Amino acid sequence: MGLLGMLLYRDIALSAVMATAMFINLLVAVLVGLGIPLLRHKFGKDPAVGTSVILTAINRLNGVFYFFGVGEFIFNREIRQKTQGTSRVLYFKTMYKSLPIFNHARNSFSAK
Repeated sequence: MGLLGMLLYRDIALSAVMATAMFINLLVAVLVGLGIPLLRHKFGKDPAVGTSVILTAINRLNGVFYFFGVGEFIFNREIRQKTQGTSRVLYFKTMYKSLPIFNHARNSFSAK
């Protein structure tokens, strides 16, 4: 997935976020997928009855947090390095002004 993200978006940081978040999500899914049936069996419940629902809920909810958490860690570091000595607001204003969609919108709505 990281390689696919690199090919699509040409951004190393984004592809690293995608690959790392997916790897963490898979590790946690394996641990939870092993742990829930063992715990249900230990408490005398049928391991197959509620495991899939609980596993899916935990995996889906945590996957989003892993993605945003890893993204915050990687991109926050990258932004801090780029904005040394300047304000972050100024950095984001100049970054968004340089995007082609905003230039097109500004030119199409300006008075002629």
